Amino acid sequence: MPRCKKEENVRITPRDIRILQSVAENQFLTTSQISFLHFPSIHRGRKRLRILAQNDFLKRTRLLQGFENLAAEAIYYIGRPGLQVLTAHGVLSDMMPIPKLTFRPGSFMFLSHTLMRNSFRIALECSLRLNPIVSLHDWKHDNSITQRVLIPNPTTQSLERIPLRADAHFQLKKNERITEFYLEVDNGTTPLTRLVSKLKAYNILRRTQIIGNYVNQPKIRILVLMFSEKRAKNLIERLRKYGSTNFRDSVCLIASCERDKLLTIQIVEKAFWFQLTPQGISRTSLSNEIDNKNLDKNLVDSYIYN
Repeated sequence: MPRCKKEENVRITPRDIRILQSVAENQFLTTSQISFLHFPSIHRGRKRLRILAQNDFLKRTRLLQGFENLAAEAIYYIGRPGLQVLTAHGVLSDMMPIPKLTFRPGSFMFLSHTLMRNSFRIALECSLRLNPIVSLHDWKHDNSITQRVLIPNPTTQSLERIPLRADAHFQLKKNERITEFYLEVDNGTTPLTRLVSKLKAYNILRRTQIIGNYVNQPKIRILVLMFSEKRAKNLIERLRKYGSTNFRDSVCLIASCERDKLLTIQIVEKAFWFQLTPQGISRTSLSNEIDNKNLDKNLVDSYIYN
């Protein structure tokens, strides 16, 4: 991308600091994502982002043509002057400098996955602005959970070690009730058999955590965000085979949506998450998940005493 002439004495505004902080926290953001968060229109967003990039507060690049419909988007990550601004204003906290983007096929897959995770977070935060009684706490990403869980493999009659690395972990709080969520963003590259094993491992981990401290332990849910309705239905059908045992009481919430519509979804209140129940499949919203306070208590009782 050709370099543009720097502007002298660029005045950093409070909104610029919020933009730099958003980019640093999320690693990579597109023009649309930044504009959705901080500007009334994408046109105004482009103008300001161009100035920040010309002066190296932000770095920007583009993906190759035809990759995940993102070729028209500039992608921004933090520059050294931007980190210096955040440090000077005391908002850098524990964030680490973002490594320079490398152009390898693996990097493209990582970048696409990261951008979809960030779109979910932006949609979640914007949804919470419309629902002030629900609040977001303790968001973490990038190996927010790193566990290895043993699950039985009925085919080989042995135990299989499954690594768990959640794409994000966060808590939603409503009326003093807290529910924890682990987010798995599915880009369609993982075989469904492996994904089912991963969700079974999450369920075992969840039961272990509840039993260890079931009085004070918040509810735990695993959100699986998919971008193919057909693939989501196939996953649900596979999980239904375990509905009477491993997936009792609906540990998993599964949803599919179009990639370009993710930013505008009302994630907290919209009942578009498919929930597995002993009776079949129902739809639920995240706010309903917080309100339902008896589900995990029943799970603990049945698991301990049966």
